[in-house]
Amino acid sequence: MGIYDVLDVVSQNLAAIGGITFEAFEALPYKPLPDVPDASYTILHFSATGKFPVNEEKIPVNANRTLHEKCQKIFGSTGALRFEYLNEKSDANKQCILTITRPNGSTRSYQSDANFKRKAEAKAQVCERAIEHDALKFIAEGEPKISGHLALLENEGKLDEGIPGKDPGVKAIEDWTESFTVLLSGSLRRHIHSVYTPLPRCTRTSTEAKAACARVATTDGALKFTGDASLPAAPPVGRMSIQEFYDLLPRPLPEPSLAKPNVSEVQAVGWLNQTVQSTRGSQLQAEYLPFTENSLSGCLLRIDRPNPKECKSYIVDARFYKRADAKTAVALMAMSQGVGEWLKKVTRDVSKITQEMKRIKDSFLPKLNKECQISNGEQPTFECKDQRDAWSCTLTVNLSPTKGQRDLREFYVPTQYRNQSDAKVAVCCKAANENLIELLRFRREPSLPQYLEAKKRKQQDDEVEPSNKRQKVAQSQAQLSNDNRVKVQNAHLPARPHPHGRFPYPPPSYPRYMAPPSPPSSNPPSFTPYVPLQRPYRAPPPNHRPYVGLYYTSRMYLDFTATCITALAVVYNGDTWMPMPC
Repeated sequence: MGIYDVLDVVSQNLAAIGGITFEAFEALPYKPLPDVPDASYTILHFSATGKFPVNEEKIPVNANRTLHEKCQKIFGSTGALRFEYLNEKSDANKQCILTITRPNGSTRSYQSDANFKRKAEAKAQVCERAIEHDALKFIAEGEPKISGHLALLENEGKLDEGIPGKDPGVKAIEDWTESFTVLLSGSLRRHIHSVYTPLPRCTRTSTEAKAACARVATTDGALKFTGDASLPAAPPVGRMSIQEFYDLLPRPLPEPSLAKPNVSEVQAVGWLNQTVQSTRGSQLQAEYLPFTENSLSGCLLRIDRPNPKECKSYIVDARFYKRADAKTAVALMAMSQGVGEWLKKVTRDVSKITQEMKRIKDSFLPKLNKECQISNGEQPTFECKDQRDAWSCTLTVNLSPTKGQRDLREFYVPTQYRNQSDAKVAVCCKAANENLIELLRFRREPSLPQYLEAKKRKQQDDEVEPSNKRQKVAQSQAQLSNDNRVKVQNAHLPARPHPHGRFPYPPPSYPRYMAPPSPPSSNPPSFTPYVPLQRPYRAPPPNHRPYVGLYYTSRMYLDFTATCITALAVVYNGDTWMPMPC
């Protein structure tokens, strides 16, 4: 297809959508321009004798700042303001043109005089003129209802409806941020800030996301955070390297293992990911959300939990050339603000299973299987479910004593355990505490309420004071009472035998195999008195006459021999033995 064929096709297409030829345009009658300026795009020229109405209100000292704050409050950003400079290369005659564009497409433009040597002077003048001619009202409300004739011809009856109604939370946040010149991140100083983020992917439009973020901020006390601070504005955001950002972090760092002089030696992202993974069972989820402003990268780190009050957010402004540097910077900021200690606390909280609970499960599960087999032949079932990195468990048991019938009982533990094994241990402990074994037994046998009552009483006694502990306490109390009691004098004890007495043992005033009788007393001593026995005392067996012959026979002969020797002495005179009286 030649070039002329292409031109013919283009001409036909233009004619189809209402285009006319140059000859037809010249044949149209001349129609002068209307006096009312076009509302969709208007360039206003001013002079000392201008005829346009001027707002008599006092112009703010810093008109540029006033316009930016107004746009930030209404639109959420200052992108609606666009400044263009003419004759920039010349030393004089510089001129500035300001264009304000609303979201619905309507615009207004203002220009300054072309006699300035500096851009700042031209910019200040065009901002003042814009405020003089109701630029603030145009930003807030848009064009008036009686607009230019082109708007009426193109879209009859459809005028600028202005911005939609704002969420109350958004309006409250914007009022505070306008007063204190603080962004929603709440940055009051370099190291004092607060970040508020809603749940990710919970809204469909930017307006809904903004309203959700404002509600989270007001709920968490953002207005108090900004309202209590009569502080200067935050330092301006500029480009910096990751090493410069690392050097600005407050020292000492909470994690000594990451305190390196060179940031290239600090693996902050890997450390944070490993620490988050160690909190298995807490349902933690870390998410990095990068963003870009003015060709620079920033990043938002959100550590999410099911409870919104337990979530944490960290943000670094767009001041890095690489997205990886922004990700590293936000991990370093989280580390410097103590996220490591918070994650360790979460890990301790999710460690719920103890050795005692495991012992209960080991003894309970075989009993449960045996009782279920005896009752109806159906074994209990465990159903484990996971959410993120946490597990829950449900134990289902058929309590019916008849096969084929269903009488199901369920025991459930929530999603807060590190693995399936821990969840099974927890649900077994819960079933044991709720007397599942007794339920299975008493469904096939007559109920014994006294059994449960006695078991409950024993458990309560053991919880108050275990049996072995009670015995030890009683023994210690008895020992203390003996130590504090007044000692009994020797006069109250049986007399000891004289070492040079006639016999090597005391006279048998009582049976030798029995302890001496103790005198009756209303408060007998709790100690054992001294008993001069020749052998350890052993009680005789019941219904058996004590047999003492073998033990005392030799003593009897010794006694008889000693008596004879004492009564009679035999002397040998060489021939015969002669008795001699003593």
